[in-house]
Amino acid sequence: MEASMELFSKTIQHIRHQLNYSQATVAEHTGISLGTLRGLENGKVMPRLDTLKLLSSIYKCNLIEMYASCLIENYQALLETYNRIETKMALQKFDQLDSEIYQLERLQQQSNSDYFTTQIAQRIVFLTAVIHKEVKKQPRKALHKLVKAIKSTTPGFSSIAYRDLYYSDLEKRLLMTIGLLHANEKKWYISDLLYFIYKTTTSSSSLHIKACYHLALDHLKFQRYQNVLQYIYRRKGTSKVAKRDFELKLLWVS
Repeated sequence: MEASMELFSKTIQHIRHQLNYSQATVAEHTGISLGTLRGLENGKVMPRLDTLKLLSSIYKCNLIEMYASCLIENYQALLETYNRIETKMALQKFDQLDSEIYQLERLQQQSNSDYFTTQIAQRIVFLTAVIHKEVKKQPRKALHKLVKAIKSTTPGFSSIAYRDLYYSDLEKRLLMTIGLLHANEKKWYISDLLYFIYKTTTSSSSLHIKACYHLALDHLKFQRYQNVLQYIYRRKGTSKVAKRDFELKLLWVS
């Protein structure tokens, strides 16, 4: 971890020098304290997400990805694996997820960050649960794995009392899958949970689109067509491809 922080610290210091900015200038334009900037550049301070966003705007590069690439040996390969997973999930090629789990396990061994190690581990559990549900037809086993995965990072989690806790987007995706596994036996529960995810995600995120999609389907079951249309057109900032895919799926279900 120390080597990763040293690499990142030297990189951001080099960028600042290239732009001919003093630390005082950066502090003035971003509102980040001089103490924090000095700490980042000497490797004594772990960067926060909001700090990286502010610095990215003035340094004109994506420091979030840069920091991530310092923490995991092959970050690009991790992103490519995530993209393949999303494609296979969208095409419902669940029986092909084993190869991606194997790739994630290899990348996990190369990670120098507890954050990425945990995130990869949770994603592996998520994919394993999907295989149990969709391929092996073992929903109970899938449910057990998903609950265990969330509790590893949010110990106070309960699948019933979940509203008062903070979740990452990955945890919310696990939570959504838990809700969908309960859909047949607890119809009120899935509606409530999907609305919670819808309200706590940004409108441009893929998770927000998924929440809108399942909420629309939920209302469609009860022939609440006005509500269905509401969730179709509430997705500001989503891509045209995602919007078209969303609407075609709903049209097909209808």
